[in-house]
Amino acid sequence: MKPSQSRRQFFQIGAAALGGVCGVDGASDLPRGIAAVPKSKNVIFGDVRRIFSSTGKRNYNAFTSMTYWRDRYWVVFTQKTKHIANPPDGRIMLILSEDLRTWSAPILLPDAIGDDRDAKILATPDRLVVYNTPYPHETLVCHSRNGRDWTKPVPAYPAGQQRRGRGTGGAQFWKPKWHAGAYYVACDYTNDRVDLLKSSDGIQWKYHATMMSGGKHPRTKHPTETAIVFLQDESCLALTRLNDLEGGNCIAGFSLARPPYDKWEFTLGEAVRFGGPAVERFGDTIVVAARAELGDKPGFLNLPLDYGWNGMRAVLYTLNLSTMRLELQAVLPSEHRRDNSYFGMVCETESSGVISWYDGNTTDKSDIWLARIGIV
Repeated sequence: MKPSQSRRQFFQIGAAALGGVCGVDGASDLPRGIAAVPKSKNVIFGDVRRIFSSTGKRNYNAFTSMTYWRDRYWVVFTQKTKHIANPPDGRIMLILSEDLRTWSAPILLPDAIGDDRDAKILATPDRLVVYNTPYPHETLVCHSRNGRDWTKPVPAYPAGQQRRGRGTGGAQFWKPKWHAGAYYVACDYTNDRVDLLKSSDGIQWKYHATMMSGGKHPRTKHPTETAIVFLQDESCLALTRLNDLEGGNCIAGFSLARPPYDKWEFTLGEAVRFGGPAVERFGDTIVVAARAELGDKPGFLNLPLDYGWNGMRAVLYTLNLSTMRLELQAVLPSEHRRDNSYFGMVCETESSGVISWYDGNTTDKSDIWLARIGIV
């Protein structure tokens, strides 16, 4: 955790940066399952800035993850020629900053076999750990004690090769978390199952429980991108991207378990497009960052025009734990409105944090962005 500035300083620095796109206020024509913003508490954002852009062969920078370690912010992301490159050419880059304004030159992490992508970064007391899923292979792990010299990537969960089943893709890690003396991560496969793994060091992982098996609901399949967060009562909440067989969109599923996290209860979200989730707890507020689609089609967020052009957008929600409903809080700015989201998120205090995401055109250009967020 970083000792944060005062609330007044936060708002002076960030709240006015983006004007009218900073938040949703009051009721609007939202799809069922997306409530209007609660009047008592909003999530705002500001101090928005582009922190990385490149020129040359690889100009597509995407899929971020962020942490705070040794008085610096660390952001990892994928750099490649396009969203889906053939032949695959993704590589993992790392940048760091002390003040969120000046960023280091990118550090190239060790290359793996395949299309390096979807990197996730974890800070432990003595090292940084990065997970990379070079599709369609297993998640690989490398680590560093100084952030610059990295070990060779090795399989993070060799047992996953047996658990995934014949003829399916690799095991994918999604945003590991520390809680009560151990590290936890959701690991999904392409055979409709999500496992919860546990580790003492963030490097070697063991199976802990099955969070989701099968489609879990008649209208869904292929759970993936499962972000977890631990609540004030020690429960673990998981948000999963699911393929919706009826609407053709990716929608949210919510799973909840109490210690020892071996029995999970599932709730299906409403048919609103959902992907690339990140989730953190700020005091008693659960903030969810994800991809959504703006427009008047089924599964899209039909918002007033003053929230910008329709299209694919990165958005912020809060999660109402009583109703298991996402409450839309803010729509982040986008240059392209076509390919974006996949957040990193750092909680600094109960009322402030930092987010990273990418924004691109789906073909050959995408940049890394950052903003401060605050709970009002």
